[in-house]
Amino acid sequence: MATLATFSNQNSGTAGVYVLRGPYNLSSFAGQTVRIQFRATEDISLPTSFRVDDVSVK
Repeated sequence: MATLATFSNQNSGTAGVYVLRGPYNLSSFAGQTVRIQFRATEDISLPTSFRVDDVSVK
């Protein structure tokens, strides 16, 4: 298993708004089955919004 990227609300920019995007090189996985997973966690003291938009694999 490999992790290409990990992001958190600690990466936030101005007013808590941030955009983090690739591209990510997946060539090392050529010919393999790849699972892409987006996971969000939060706790009662730090509510978090997590949005994923416009994802593609080529």
